[in-house]
Amino acid sequence: MKTIVIASFAGGVGKTTTAHSLATAMCEYGQKTLLIDADPNATLTFLCGVENPRFTLLEVLNGSSLQRSVVSTGERFSLLPGSARLNEISEFTSLPEGEDFDLSVVDTASSLNPLAVSLMKVAELIVVPVSDSISSIRAALHIRDFVGLENVNKIRILDCGMNIERKAQLSSDFEVLETVIRRGEEIRVNELNKVSVLTSAPNSAIASDYREIGYSILEELGMI
Repeated sequence: MKTIVIASFAGGVGKTTTAHSLATAMCEYGQKTLLIDADPNATLTFLCGVENPRFTLLEVLNGSSLQRSVVSTGERFSLLPGSARLNEISEFTSLPEGEDFDLSVVDTASSLNPLAVSLMKVAELIVVPVSDSISSIRAALHIRDFVGLENVNKIRILDCGMNIERKAQLSSDFEVLETVIRRGEEIRVNELNKVSVLTSAPNSAIASDYREIGYSILEELGMI
């Protein structure tokens, strides 16, 4: 099972929306996908319509069965829910193997914690959404510093509304994905409906953008 981590230490850049949307896109391309909520706020778990799960990522990292902890959702991916107690987790070296899945998409916390850093180190790719805010630019640079030089080549910047100057600035240090994620009212609607934007507004521009990003990632990973 290959792992794609969605990370940013800046809030409001579209990190959780990106994780949710990419998991849906991967399923549309025929990939058996596990969406993992590694954020102690468990916002993604709530947005997937799951409340008060019996088992979560915390139990899996502490040795429980992955199969027992995964829950079905109203969409095609499966979900490994988050927990407020994930801040208890220190470093680890690998995620449990998911024989039933081709890949996992992981949503991390919007603040630096040992779990987020460990997940980025074991991932095949780290997707960092960046908007036009200074805080999101700084977040990308902080991620580079924390994962170490040996992992910088795994980082892909996702353009969620950068201006030309900031995009040029990041392009000198990172690989920037070609497709730009457009913003729209569909995001608010999908949050209200507790489904991804690809499900609630499949023909929208933002849904198309996420499909393009998903395809390019699968191509890079040799999965399509």
